This record gives sequence, structure tokens and C-alpha cells, in this order.
Amino acid sequence: MALETRVETKTFYLTPSGGKLQLSSKEKRDGYEERVVETSKGEKITKYVKEFDAVSGHISDVITEDTEYGKRWVVTIRDNSETYIIKFPYSSGYADTFLQQIENVDLSKPVYINPSYKEVERDGKMRKQTGMWIKQNGEAIKFKYTKENPQGRPEKTETKFKGQVVWDDTDRLMFHERAVTNLFNDFKFRQASASTPDTSDDFVDSINDDELPF
Repeated sequence: MALETRVETKTFYLTPSGGKLQLSSKEKRDGYEERVVETSKGEKITKYVKEFDAVSGHISDVITEDTEYGKRWVVTIRDNSETYIIKFPYSSGYADTFLQQIENVDLSKPVYINPSYKEVERDGKMRKQTGMWIKQNGEAIKFKYTKENPQGRPEKTETKFKGQVVWDDTDRLMFHERAVTNLFNDFKFRQASASTPDTSDDFVDSINDDELPF
């Protein structure tokens, strides 16, 4: 008999903000910085955050979830006994860049993920530009979908909301949802198949000639 020690698993919930990945807490913690932020409902709250440049590990799943603040993407990354969960808005620069790269990732190998943030002037206004970038084997993952080769990825559609022109990416995001679901279903199926031993030869060898029906 061998003695074993149970390995404690830890889960960390990360949010991209200002080009960093943030751990947040409602209570003071060592190494965390106090921040006063305003919620989407206009409420000011105090929280404590710790920032990181990037996270690395194996991407084990990508799903969506509905919350009171809107729909979000949920990316699960595992590294030995630690699990990291990154959540970001369903329709965002983070989502657009991440979803264009994820299908080119080798899910059997670890990745390095870092967010980006900058403000750019567009149409006379300063606008936020965000991204979620993936590296593997030290190289940046390329976009699967391009203007020259969209591969069936729907274009955003122009519409009006309260008299203002807005771009609707509903069809595009639904396309990515299906693609990501298929990607991980296929990967999990291959993993399960690889771990299941082929016993067909053993079955044939176990049949006695006297038992054959002819």
C-alpha cells in the first residue's frame, strides 16, 4: 500500500482591466491595493485588487454565462493544482481578439495569455481599445478569420439605436459560440478515445474455437 497526500486545488477568478489581469476581494488582503470603482448601475464600491501581467497554463474550457451585469465569456485555465478563470464581456475587444485566436491553439499544450488596453482617437472621440492575446511555444497565435478569408464568419450589421448608428455583432458571436463548443467537444472526445484501451484483439483471442457458431 502506498500513502498519498491529497493535493489542495486552488481557484483564482481573474478580470481584465487596464491591460492587467486582476484578482479582487471585498476585504483587505496583503499585497492588494484599495480601489473605489463605479458599477454599471452607478454605485460606488470599494474593493481590493492585485494585478498581474499574464496567466499561463492549459485552456481546459471556454463557455458563456448570463449574469445580472450581462452575458460573459468564461475561460478556464489549469496549471497543476491551480485553476484560473478569466471572465470578460460577451461583446468586447477582449472577446473579439480571443475568439479569433482560440481555434488555432493546440489545446494539448500550455499557453500564455495577456490582456491589452489603450485609448485611441476615433471620430473625434477617445475610445477604449482592448484585446486578449494568446502565445504558445513563445509565438503569438494568429487570427483564424481575416477580411481576405472570413471562412464563413458573419460581418457585423449596421443598425440604429436611439438615432445613433451602432454595429450589431449578434450573428458573429453566435458563430463563435458554436465554433468554440465544437472545438472543445472534439478535443475532449479525442482525449477520452486516447485514454480508452483497445480490447478488440483481446476479445477475439478469448473466444474458443469450440464456441464458434459455424
